[in-house]
Amino acid sequence: MRLAFFTTRRSLATHPSAWSLLQRLADNHVAIDVFAEVDVLADLRAHEGVASVFPAPAAGNERAESATRTNILLGALMSRAGITPTSRGYRLGGRIMHARDGRRRMDAARTDPRRLAASSSAVALFDEVLQAVRYDVCVGMGHEGLALARWSLPGVPLVYFSDELFYSGHPEFGGPAFRMAKRLEAEAFVWAALVMVQDEERARLLFADNEAPWDPSRVVYCPVSWLGPGVRARTDWLKERWPQLRSKRVLLQHGSIVNQRRSGQLMKASSKCPDDMVVVFHGGLAPNLARAARTTRAIFSPPDVPLEELHKVVASADIGLVFYAADNENDRLIAHASGQLALFLQCGIPVIAGGGGTHEAIVREYGCGLVVARESEVFSAARAILADYDAFSARAIACFEKEYNLDEPLGLIVQRLSHMAARAGIAKAQ
Repeated sequence: MRLAFFTTRRSLATHPSAWSLLQRLADNHVAIDVFAEVDVLADLRAHEGVASVFPAPAAGNERAESATRTNILLGALMSRAGITPTSRGYRLGGRIMHARDGRRRMDAARTDPRRLAASSSAVALFDEVLQAVRYDVCVGMGHEGLALARWSLPGVPLVYFSDELFYSGHPEFGGPAFRMAKRLEAEAFVWAALVMVQDEERARLLFADNEAPWDPSRVVYCPVSWLGPGVRARTDWLKERWPQLRSKRVLLQHGSIVNQRRSGQLMKASSKCPDDMVVVFHGGLAPNLARAARTTRAIFSPPDVPLEELHKVVASADIGLVFYAADNENDRLIAHASGQLALFLQCGIPVIAGGGGTHEAIVREYGCGLVVARESEVFSAARAILADYDAFSARAIACFEKEYNLDEPLGLIVQRLSHMAARAGIAKAQ
């Protein structure tokens, strides 16, 4: 079987389940070509059977050039006006500039829907490869990846890999280009024979958002998680990098350091961190939190670790901090869509959860940590976990095995894809 995988992400290193799926498919002798604007496999360990198809980063890639010109012009204008990257004026200027880019993409998409998400050079390269290679199944990751897959291989069985819920009415998205993207998603959704999504709550929202009747036979559930079993693991990675942590209990938030994960509130709470504990953030710091980061007692570890080695960082913590804002459904329905939660549990690291998302129910059900109403309660919760640590750790592993182990969902996906390819082959033969 040969599979075409379409995505508009900049890297698959930010989505462990996608990379896990591709690895498992390749292990089952599926040849995979990943179509994207850039080399999304660049930060990942090479796997035989998985190849990247992307336009060369040269002058021909006008969408990359346009984005670069936009950023350079935006920076120059804002600097001249004395506006800093953390100010409201900067964000407003960014929206104006990107709105102009959106209008250009919409104009191009009226003749080729794929041009809303990809440059002309990428589309030309995709078509060149697609004319030369026969594919049995195509997968679109995200709503833009779905549109790329649908209009690149219209006669091939289509799978929708839902990574984020960017639904109509999402408070952070809007405008003509987004509405056009949602319309294309709904048109392509009708053709998706299989929908891969994290759990039923997210699946039902996805179907409703695309005005499609609920059909569980089209759905397979796959949490955002990591290959392998849950095993209590411990390393000294953080304490080797930061020797001052050796005598302290480490409370870690890993991944993006952003408002959506209530990182600012955790920074503020760290000002009252007990002397025998320390709050550590490992990941990319959002510009609007830079000032808060300079005044906090927390430690910031840069995101310089490959995806395959991130478990070493996580296993060097004592407790995980898993917080999400509940002001939108993508972040609220997070129970099976949190890679950071899954990795903590896989390593047997108990967690402190908060923010109001559905992950809180998972933590309560399995007793793999504690839920707090506000960030200021983190340290008292940490004391309670440390007092019965082995039991919390054992329950963390049990929770991972029940809710996040990928063996069964990926096995089912491989089986469904094989059946889809076989049925399509029989139909073409007839």
